[in-house]
Amino acid sequence: MRSESRKSRNGGREKYLSIAGDWYRLIGVEMSETEIPRELSAALANSERARARFEHLAPSHQMQVIEWVAEAKRPETRIRRAEKAVEMLVAPRSG
Repeated sequence: MRSESRKSRNGGREKYLSIAGDWYRLIGVEMSETEIPRELSAALANSERARARFEHLAPSHQMQVIEWVAEAKRPETRIRRAEKAVEMLVAPRSG
């Protein structure tokens, strides 16, 4: 996963998250570190390896994953994103 901040059209900054080569704009979801979406929590509960890797991420990277899942409006999208996050967490690391 990779993230970056880009200048928006209105002069502000927008956050983007890259997962498996696809970029997603993170819409300002304000959350504390303890508010993990239930879809992500359930997906992590099903994979001990993903849960361990998630817990070892830097807090800023954890928040990027949390925000990416939480910003989805539809429950189906939140579930799909949570599943994709777990896939990325258990995938072999390159480099």
